[in-house]
Amino acid sequence: MRRIETIFKAFGTANRISVQVRESQAEDAKKALADIRNYVCDMDDRLSAFKPTSLVRQIGDAAGKEAVPVDEDTYRLLQLSERYRRMTKGAFDITIGEKSRQWREERDVCGADQPDENALEGKKPKRQAGSRRSAGARTSRKELCLKESRMKGHGPGRVAYLRNPGTQLDLGGVAKGYALDHAVKVLRDAGIEEAEINFGGSIASIGWGQEVGIQDPFHPFKFSTQHNAFATIFCQNEILITSGIYEQQFRAANGDMSHHILDPKTGRSAKSELVSVTLIGKDGALQDALATACIILGLEKSLELCKKHGLEAVFVLTNGRVWITEGLRGRYYRLRKEASA
Repeated sequence: MRRIETIFKAFGTANRISVQVRESQAEDAKKALADIRNYVCDMDDRLSAFKPTSLVRQIGDAAGKEAVPVDEDTYRLLQLSERYRRMTKGAFDITIGEKSRQWREERDVCGADQPDENALEGKKPKRQAGSRRSAGARTSRKELCLKESRMKGHGPGRVAYLRNPGTQLDLGGVAKGYALDHAVKVLRDAGIEEAEINFGGSIASIGWGQEVGIQDPFHPFKFSTQHNAFATIFCQNEILITSGIYEQQFRAANGDMSHHILDPKTGRSAKSELVSVTLIGKDGALQDALATACIILGLEKSLELCKKHGLEAVFVLTNGRVWITEGLRGRYYRLRKEASA
């Protein structure tokens, strides 16, 4: 058997794919890894909220003005994102992009200061004066419109349209999970039976079982595996995705922490009893979106979502206590009784 590996950067993080194949499969495996790498990098170019020429930015820049033609893959991801918005009653919402940008701007400029009230409430910055509606004051109605038929100014095809000027998309809460699903399919179609995919801590296991560490949200360490984990989970032919408020945050002058997981209904950092959510299943895009939504929804509603969609979960609460779903018993190993708050 031969191990083949590729490491590349996309989504603002390091991504690694490792496969184990027979020598006769080596060339097919290399092609599969290259195909995945090219797809993910192209996906990053299309969907990044940070790249001025990305398709996502084009859709945002045309908000309230015109529809933008999109490729089939992007259209499918936007459709899924709308489905997840409805599923979570708006807790997951990709049209939060302008709020996210304002949060990052305040974090970078003000450091330890709390983000500006206008930004957090979703009010228009001065340069957007004249917009019909603020970028954050609407979550009760459908903001993103998707059509496959003819629209004014365009021929037949797929288009995306944002209703209100100033609205921007942010697919950061679903893109890695969607990419994991694609990578798993490519590897399976290539006949690869043993593989591990790690997209910035979002992990898919094919074939062999492995112990995957869950990062201590109170003492995070980037790019770690198990040495700072408070627990491990045995995964086999599954996807494991974690979302936590520890990934990006800064402390306000009053001592409160402001983090990057924003509640679309308020524009403020989500406030629930959860600091970290890990979901285990076989649908990366769904898990990615729901992991974000769970931080906003809190434990009780998150448990209902997991049960409804057949997902196992590990929840870490603000007091350091850990809650796991019944299906993880026997393959969840605690390295410590509690996360170290």
